[in-house]
Amino acid sequence: MTGRSQEPESILATTGSTNPSFSIEMIENATQTTQVLQNVSLEVPLMKNEQLYPTPSMKDKIQYDVEFDLRLTGCELIQTAGRLLKLPQTAMATGQVLFHRFYYSKSFVKNPMEYYAMAAIFLSTKIEECPRRVRDVLNVFHHIKQVRSGKIIKPMPIDENYHNAKNQVIKAERRLLKELGFCVHVKHPHKIILVYLQAMKCNQENLSQKAWNYMNDGLRIDIFLRYSPEIIACACIYLSARELGIPLPENPPWYLIFGADEESIKTICIRILHLYTHKTRPLDELERIINDCRDRIDSERKKPKKFLGFWSLSRKNQKQLIQNKSKKLQNK
Repeated sequence: MTGRSQEPESILATTGSTNPSFSIEMIENATQTTQVLQNVSLEVPLMKNEQLYPTPSMKDKIQYDVEFDLRLTGCELIQTAGRLLKLPQTAMATGQVLFHRFYYSKSFVKNPMEYYAMAAIFLSTKIEECPRRVRDVLNVFHHIKQVRSGKIIKPMPIDENYHNAKNQVIKAERRLLKELGFCVHVKHPHKIILVYLQAMKCNQENLSQKAWNYMNDGLRIDIFLRYSPEIIACACIYLSARELGIPLPENPPWYLIFGADEESIKTICIRILHLYTHKTRPLDELERIINDCRDRIDSERKKPKKFLGFWSLSRKNQKQLIQNKSKKLQNK
C-alpha cells in the first residue's frame, strides 16, 4: 500500500467493466472527487461587508453602540471564566471568536447573551482538547455574577433552576454548532507573532509580550472576522513597536514581506486602542435595554395585522373569504 490516490485509468482497470457508459461515469466521478478533495481547507473564510452590516440585532432595533457593549461584555465573561477554569489562552480565544461569529447570524434579542457565552467557552474547551464539565462552567459564571453584583459568594445550589440552566447551555451549544455549520476551526495569530519577530531578528521579550497582550485584547472586537491572522499579527507587532520605541525595517516596509498593507494595519491599531478609552455599559443596563426591545417586539406581534388585500391572504383564507361572500349573496 503506497497510500497514493488511484488515477482514473487505474480505477477503470480494477473495475473490470466492459460497459463504456459505466466506465466514463466512473472516470467523471473520480475526477470530481479528486477536485473536491484538493479544494478542502480548514480555514474559515472572512466575513463579507454585507454579512457584517446590518447585523441581526440592528434589524431588531438594537443600536450599534449597545451591540458593541454586548459583544465586549460577552467576551469579557468568556475571558474571566476561562481564567477561573484554568484554560489555555487558545481556548479562551476560540470561545470569543465563536461568540462573535454566532451573533453575526443571530440577534442578541432572541438569543440570551449569557447562555451563549457559556456555550462558546464550553464548546471551545472541547475544540482545544481541554474539556470541562457543564457544571464547572455554570458554577464559574454564577461566581462571576455574584462578584459583579457585590453579593455574598455562595455555591450554586443544585435545584430546578440549575437543571434548567444546564439544559439551556446544552441547547445553546447545539444551536451554535448548527448556525456555524460545524465550522469551528480558528487559526490564532499568537505563534505567527513569534515567527515574524524571529524572522526580523527582534527577539526582545517585552516586544513579543506586549504584542500578545494587544492580540488578547483584540479578541473582544470582531477584527478576527474581518482580517486574516497574518495581518492581525503584523498590526499587533506594529502597535507594540511604536509603543516601546523599537525601530523595525522600513525600506522596504517590513509588513509587506508578510502580505499585510498599511491601511489594514492602522485600522486594526485604531480599533484596538479604542478599547482602552471606551466605557462599557453595566450588564444590568444592557439587560434592561434587551428586555425592553424584546417586549416591544412581542407587543408588535400581538397587534392585529392590517388587511393588505385578497392576494396577500393564504390559499386557505382566500377560500374561506370566497365561501363567506357567496353565503351572503345566497342569503340576499
